[in-house]
Amino acid sequence: MAWSRPFFQFLLPLLVLGLILRFFFIQSLMVHTSRFDPHLLKGDLVLGSKISKPHRGDFVAFDCLSHGVCVGRILGKSGDRLDFEGDLVLINRTTQQELKLSDATRLEPGSFVVGPEHYFLEGDESGEVPEPQIRSVLKWVFVSVDPESRTWRPSRTLWSIH
Repeated sequence: MAWSRPFFQFLLPLLVLGLILRFFFIQSLMVHTSRFDPHLLKGDLVLGSKISKPHRGDFVAFDCLSHGVCVGRILGKSGDRLDFEGDLVLINRTTQQELKLSDATRLEPGSFVVGPEHYFLEGDESGEVPEPQIRSVLKWVFVSVDPESRTWRPSRTLWSIH
C-alpha cells in the first residue's frame, strides 16, 4: 500500500520518542484519594517529572508497601525539624502548615528531625521516606474525571499542581 511506508516512517519515531519519555523522564498515575483537595482530586490523571529534585511542599509519587505507588506531600527534607501538635506542623520553628492526615496515620505530638537523605511525607503513608523511594515530582494534572458521576472536569485538564 502506498500510505503504509510514510505512515510507519512517521509513527515509529513517535512511538520510540514516547517510550523514551515515559521510561526516563515522565511518570503518569491516577489519584485515588481526595486528601489533597484542591491540589489533587480523586480521578486526576497526573504527570510527574522523574528528573526534578523534590522540594518542601511538592507532591510526589513514592514507593510504599500498601499500594505499590503512593502520593504524598513533602513536609520536610534532611535536617528539618518538625514539631507536631494536632493537625498542625511547625517546620524549622518558623513555617506553620496544616496537616491532612487520615485517622490511621495520626502523628503523636512532639518533635522530629528528618534523617540524612530522607524526606518526611504526609499522605496515606505518612512518615520518613528514603530519597531513592521518591519516583517523581508531580507537576501537572493531565486529565481529570469525577469518579462518581464519570464526568470530565475540563477546568482541571492540563492544570499545573501548585
